[in-house]
Amino acid sequence: MTALGDDFKRAREARSFAIADVASRLHIRAEFLDAIETERWDVIGDHASLRGLLRTYARFIGLDGGEMVARFNQEHEPPEAAPSSETLGVAINLKTIALLVLAGLMVAAVFFSLAQFVARIRSHPAAPPTTSVSIIGSAQ
Repeated sequence: MTALGDDFKRAREARSFAIADVASRLHIRAEFLDAIETERWDVIGDHASLRGLLRTYARFIGLDGGEMVARFNQEHEPPEAAPSSETLGVAINLKTIALLVLAGLMVAAVFFSLAQFVARIRSHPAAPPTTSVSIIGSAQ
């Protein structure tokens, strides 16, 4: 596999573009385009900006921007570290604690509501039932 920067340079030269022409048309500093072709990634700065420049420059000179960014990522991105068992344990413990606290609050809310209901019932005892007798159609 050829170097990424060499592929950019060859594609640009195949279209007979000078770096200054590409810089002018894309509104990208010529020093950044040169940095891409010579693979001096530190000149450009953060990787997010660099990926955007790679994609834009690649498309302009007829390369697949997505493929060029993927190649850069493969060659220059450190692999993500797998979470350690200690990290997983902390995450599980925090999640468990949060769920237990939430469950405790829900139980407390139910008991508080029940206590309020019982207190209300006790403070207003029910009136004794009244009996009313009506005599319908009674003779006098």
